[in-house]
Amino acid sequence: GHGLKDPDTAIGQCTTKPRTVEAKLDAVKRAILEAL
Repeated sequence: GHGLKDPDTAIGQCTTKPRTVEAKLDAVKRAILEAL
């Protein structure tokens, strides 16, 4: 599978560290765009 239903698998396959952002749309958008 792709790991979307199992967060531990998804995180384990991720090539970057998980990042905590404020729970606001602008903060999430900014974090995504900065990672590109």
